[in-house]
Amino acid sequence: MKTSKLYIILLMVAATWYACDPIEDESLREKYYENVGTPLTKTELEAAISITQPIPNQDAVVEGDQYVVLKNNRPDIPGVWHIEWGDANNRNTKTLGTDNDTLICETNDVYDIYFVGISANKIIQTDPVHVTVTNCFDSWQTLLTGAEDKSDQTAKKTWEFWPSPNNKIVYFNGMYANWLAGDVNMIHEGINNWDGGGTKLATAGNYTIVFEYTGQKLTTYKPDGTLLAEGTYAFSHDIPNGGTGTPQDYIIGSLVTTTPLPGSTTSWEVLGSRPTYWLWLLDETHIAVVHPASTWAQGDFYDSSAWYGFYQAKQ
Repeated sequence: MKTSKLYIILLMVAATWYACDPIEDESLREKYYENVGTPLTKTELEAAISITQPIPNQDAVVEGDQYVVLKNNRPDIPGVWHIEWGDANNRNTKTLGTDNDTLICETNDVYDIYFVGISANKIIQTDPVHVTVTNCFDSWQTLLTGAEDKSDQTAKKTWEFWPSPNNKIVYFNGMYANWLAGDVNMIHEGINNWDGGGTKLATAGNYTIVFEYTGQKLTTYKPDGTLLAEGTYAFSHDIPNGGTGTPQDYIIGSLVTTTPLPGSTTSWEVLGSRPTYWLWLLDETHIAVVHPASTWAQGDFYDSSAWYGFYQAKQ
């Protein structure tokens, strides 16, 4: 009896030991690690993906080339889309982890798009595809013209001189160093015939400017309401660099017109064929522009000069 009980105990111990010793399924190792096959080449992966802009740009239509369709035609090759845009000093990045997706770009720019996938346990990256987007609606158009989106083809907005509260100055010639003294409102309100170059509204006259969305048309009118000049405008979010005064700390972009803004023909620097204004302020109700001397971006903070103009939305 004792011998039988001993055998039973030994059998139970052996069974327990056997159950606790896992058996490795070597087929999984072979399938997923050892015999995974030959990975795709970069050329083969590039042939398996597509990056397209299926919607053409149309006047007055909101949708256009800002819709970019990304497709991985080999769903057995998992991966991630990488999107990069912006200048070298301010690079924006975004990733998408789906095989098929539609990227809606929010700004006009050149986008670099590439796919990083895994094939046979190897990471493969395609060369970037450069996608140019031109159809995005810029919010500055809303500020300048009142347009809400691309379909708002009849939008236009009238601007007039913005006189300072105390002395009614609307534009003046001054030094680049004015920016050291304060912000737009402080300089505008504090100017009192600055350097002998300040002009009051009564002297300047009630000129007006009309910015139209369609065709980016710019029209200026004399104080009596008759036509002064017709042209076009464009703007850029790029900011200047260089010089001892770091204009990039103050300027938000530039406004380029084919006809001078009212008042700017009195600039110390003759405009000629170079009507490019740095935007010092731009919001729904006010614009402040600065017309720099030709060497201002590289010039000394005190030795360089500029023309300053102030405008407000006409009620």
